[in-house]
Amino acid sequence: LSEGTPLLPADRYRRAKVMQWLFFEQYNVEPVIGSLRFWTLTGRLERNQAMVAGKREAGARTLAALNRSLGETPFLAGADFSIADIAVYAYSHRAGDCGFSLADYPAFAAWADRVADAIGQGYPVHPYGIDPHSGA
Repeated sequence: LSEGTPLLPADRYRRAKVMQWLFFEQYNVEPVIGSLRFWTLTGRLERNQAMVAGKREAGARTLAALNRSLGETPFLAGADFSIADIAVYAYSHRAGDCGFSLADYPAFAAWADRVADAIGQGYPVHPYGIDPHSGA
C-alpha cells in the first residue's frame, strides 16, 4: 500500500523496522485493543467476559511496550513518520474508549498527538452501530 512512498523506506534496515511494527500491530494492537473497543462500544463486553481480563492485561502490556519504545524515538520506526505509525495509531489511539488511561503512557500519548498532527483531519472516526445480526 505504501510502496514507493516516503511512508515505507527503501533502506532495508529502516524498512524492516517498519515491518516489525506492522506485525506488532496485527498481533498486539488490533486483536486486543480493537476487540475490547468493539465489545465496549457495541455492548458486547458481557457476552465476551471470559476473554476480557486477558485482553485488558494484554492491552496494558501493549501500551507499555509502545510507551517504552516511543520514549526513545519520535515515531515507531525511528525519526521519520511511516506507515507503521498510521497502522498502529488506528486502534491504539482509541484505547481510552475501552478503559485505558492514556495519561498512564505519556510517551505514547505524545506520539499519538504527533501522528494526529501528521495525518491532519483526513482520518475520521466513525462510531460503531449496534448490529444485532453481527454475532460478534
